Order: sequence, then C-alpha cells, then structure tokens
Amino acid sequence: RHTTLYATVRTNNAINMTVKMPVSRRHAGSRRTTPKLTLFLNQKKQSHQSPQHGQKKRKRVRLVLFMVVVVILQVILLRSVSIQNQIHDETTITVSESNNSVRISEPRNAKPPPPSSSQSQITTVNHHEVSQVNNGAAMEQHVKRHPSPKSTVFSESSLLYSQPPQLEDFPQWIQDYVKWHQQARQEFPDMQLFDNPKAPPLLIRTCLGLCGGLHDRIGQLPWDLYLAHKTKRVLLIAWQRPRSLENFLLPNDHHLLFLDWRVPEQAMFGFEDIRRVRNETQMFEGFPEANPTDEFFRKDFDTALERATVGSFSKIRVLRHRLLGHLYQDVLEERLQKEMLPAVAGDPQSLHISPLFGKIFWLFFRPSPPVHAKFVQVMKELQLVPQAYTAVHCRVRHPKAFSYGANIVGKNPAYPADKTGLPWEGETRQAALGVALKALQCAKSLTIDNGNKVYFLSDSNDLVSHIIQELPLTNDDASNTSYNWTLPQLQQLVSKNTNGHLEVLSRDPKEENAHIDRQKGRPPEAYYDTFVDLLVVIHAQCVVYGIGYYAAFGAKISGTTCQYIYQKETWGAQAIKGAEICPDE
Repeated sequence: RHTTLYATVRTNNAINMTVKMPVSRRHAGSRRTTPKLTLFLNQKKQSHQSPQHGQKKRKRVRLVLFMVVVVILQVILLRSVSIQNQIHDETTITVSESNNSVRISEPRNAKPPPPSSSQSQITTVNHHEVSQVNNGAAMEQHVKRHPSPKSTVFSESSLLYSQPPQLEDFPQWIQDYVKWHQQARQEFPDMQLFDNPKAPPLLIRTCLGLCGGLHDRIGQLPWDLYLAHKTKRVLLIAWQRPRSLENFLLPNDHHLLFLDWRVPEQAMFGFEDIRRVRNETQMFEGFPEANPTDEFFRKDFDTALERATVGSFSKIRVLRHRLLGHLYQDVLEERLQKEMLPAVAGDPQSLHISPLFGKIFWLFFRPSPPVHAKFVQVMKELQLVPQAYTAVHCRVRHPKAFSYGANIVGKNPAYPADKTGLPWEGETRQAALGVALKALQCAKSLTIDNGNKVYFLSDSNDLVSHIIQELPLTNDDASNTSYNWTLPQLQQLVSKNTNGHLEVLSRDPKEENAHIDRQKGRPPEAYYDTFVDLLVVIHAQCVVYGIGYYAAFGAKISGTTCQYIYQKETWGAQAIKGAEICPDE
C-alpha cells in the first residue's frame, strides 16, 4: 500500500541527483495523495569555467530533469493500473438464488461510493443478470438466469460436436454397450458384419417412406440404444428417404469414442434399395410401431422384445425397426428404473434431456463435410457466435398451426401446404405474419445480453424473405410499400428506422428449409439447409418456437435453459418440450 521510489542519475560533469517519491493511497476508490518529490542536486565546484561551458551544463541539467519527470510519470501510471487491478481482484460479489439477494464485499478499509438515488444499478456476475431497481426506500432485485455469451469471436473449436465425449459421461449400461459395439465393428469390418457367421446379429433403424421429421427420426436415440442393448444386437441406421443419412450426418469419428452406425454400401440399404429392404424382417412385425399406443407399450412391446431375444426372431441376423417413441419417453425411463439401469440415480428423465441427451447425440453424429462447411459459412457471414444470439422458429405450414380438420391447400392446389408450400396471399399470408409477430415479440421481451441479435428461420421462405429483406428497409408508412400488406407492429420490430429494433438475420431465404418427410424426391443438397438451420438453433443462447418439434429438438440437443414457446398445438398428441411460456403470453 506504500511505495517509495529512489532513482539516482549521474552525469558526466559530476552532477548527482537523487529522487525520492513515496506513493500511497488512503482507501479503494479514493484519490491517491500527490506524490512527494524531493530532488537533491549535488554539484562539485569547478573553476575556470567559460560562459559556453555554463550554457552546455544548463542544457544537460534541463535534459536530465525532463528524463526524470518522464520516468516519474510512467511509474505513477503503472502504479495506478496496479492499484485498480488489485481493487477489482479483491471485490467479491455473491448472488443468493434463494431470495434473489446480492451482497458486495469490498476490500478492507475501502469505502464504496454512495449510490445514486436517481439511477438504476446493473451488475453482471457469474453469468446472471442482476437488475436492481431503486424504488424509494425499497430495492427490488431480480435475477435472470440466462447465461451471457462466453466469447465474441466465432471459433470452430467452440462448436458442440468438436468437443470429445467422455465414457464416464454415460450410464454404465451405455458405456458397456458402446465398448461392445466398437469391438464388434473392429472385429467384423464392412461386409463381414453381414456375412461372417460369427458376427453378432444386427438391429437397423430404417426409413422406407413416411417416417416423420428430424425429431421423429433421430430424436429416438435412447430407445434405439435400449432396444439394441436388450436384444444384444449391433445398432445401425439406414435412411432410404429422402436420401441416405450419410449425406447430412456422419459418425462422430473425429474422436476416439463414437458409435459407427453406418451400413456398408454393399449391403444394399440405400435410396435405390427400398424394395429389397422391405423384405427384411421387422422387429415389431404385426404391431403398430409407427403409431404406438398405450396398449402397445403395455403389452405388445414386451411380446416383440421376447420374440427378438429368445423367440422365433432371435436367430434372424437382421431385424429392422422404425419405432416412434418420443411421445412415450417416460415409458422408457420407467423401464430403466425397474431394470436398475437408471441414467442418473434419482433423475428419471435425465436420459431424454441434456446434458446427457446432447452427449448421446454427439456420440452418434457430426455434420457431413458439405453441411459443416455451409454452417460455418452462415455463422461467419452473419457474424454469429455460439451462445450469443437468439434463434426464432416459425412453423407455419404444419397442420396443427390451424384448426382441426382445416384443409389448407398448398401452392399446388392438388396437395396440402405442408407438402408444396404455404400460399403467400390472403388469409394464409396474414396467418403467417401473425405467427411471426408473436414469435419476434417473445424474442424482444427476453432480457438477455446478445445485442437483440436474432436468427430467424421458418418452413416458409416467403415469410423469411419478407422479414429479412423487405421489412427492415421500409419507412414508417406500411401502406406505401411495394410488397403488399404487412402488420405495422411487425414492421416496427425489425425496421432499421425504429430505435431498439431487433437485428433479425437469416441465411439466403431463396434456399428453402425443406421438410425431409413431406418434400421428398429432391437431390441431397436440397436438404442441406434443413440441417444447417438445426445446427444454428443448437448453438443459440436462447430458442423461441411454437408449433412442431424441429426447434425444440435443437434446444433438446444443446440443453439450453433459455427456451420459450409462443404457440401451442391445439389438437393431437403432445410431447414435453421443456419450454417456458413467453413472458408476454
């Protein structure tokens, strides 16, 4: 706390100077006392000096004094920085979640400055946003539990699938199965897995036609692992529609721990092999695996499981299945508990929520090179950083976005909107704009530290184009626009002429987010953006969604606690999404 600096300068003409400078501070935050400077000049007497010699000597003295002053100023500056860092390091801020209280501990002998009665104080601590509102004698404090961004620069090393999984992250039965699966694939590579009589039997999840969206197809990994574990079969995945899964996702073999689910090409389980694959025996043959009911899981499931393990199907080398189980994930958790195979003791739902579900997903998958390259390109072009933006999804073509039994025709009147696209006119256009308004109002109401940056995605590229390209450039009078009618409230949210507007971003809206189940028959690259958008959702800080499970699936993989729902399905079966209702709903 007290420092004394001594500096001695010697010159050629025997001038000695000693500088003594004590530096001290009374307490943190106060102004430091002015350094005391004592300068002693010891000058030896010299005789017979000419006037010119005296002028040179005075110049040298001034030069030396100037150098000394510069040194002193540098020392004072460095000392000031050091003291401020010490004050910062010694300050302790404690957040109590039980009563939303905040306690700030200053260093000893430190007197904090008095709070201003006319201003609110905001302190950010440990990724919590602590808002203190001064209301006379009372102080209302509110803690928002939304993590602030960890980085402001995009880095591929921060992507979730770049982080290697650890074996101990998984429950013991999954650890045992993954090790056994890896050993079997190494011992019986390629077609030996199918041809070698010593190879273990196989269980293959297939998709021969209508298999649902991404959540229906690859959101069932806990069920897949459980079935493979119970039947002692090597688990593989083979899509026949819309294209082979390997076009979009690959085993995460960049790490030592991964599960290779690929079917060798010679086994003929690809896009052109649907008729042959249909002849493979179904594990749940005779039972409604595509649309399971309570009775199926209460009775038929165990019957099929016994048939596959010790019954008539136990000797069949290849069994295929397409069980749709995301509506019955609680059934699996109950079975695991009864069989003493809990994911984590005392947490019956942990297998289907992150972090465990996300780790299971990345144990299986990483994006294919073209999907990864396009995802990185989108993130860089839009200057998006993982965990530093909000993803907003609008599913406006889904049948559940409308009343039960409504026949919403598509752009091709011979087919529904979910197959050929939502007509961008009249009532369907107004309905889509209303959904977008609710979604963006929800995003605007969130108190998060990401600069109002929003990534907007939808199953209607007309809606994305309207939000991204048309609205931000318009003036305040919506009637003067050249793109027909819009909602004034929606315009105010995204217009660049409005203070505090949302910075709404998207990739090129001309490239459609094609539904992999409803819009089949396209080349593989036509579906890249569907997986790119999913990856953007997975890496968002907050996720806002309504109808459907696409964005909810992304939030399920990432495990973000900041997810909000602005619109619920009004009919049909429902699955748990784990989102909070939007603040303004």
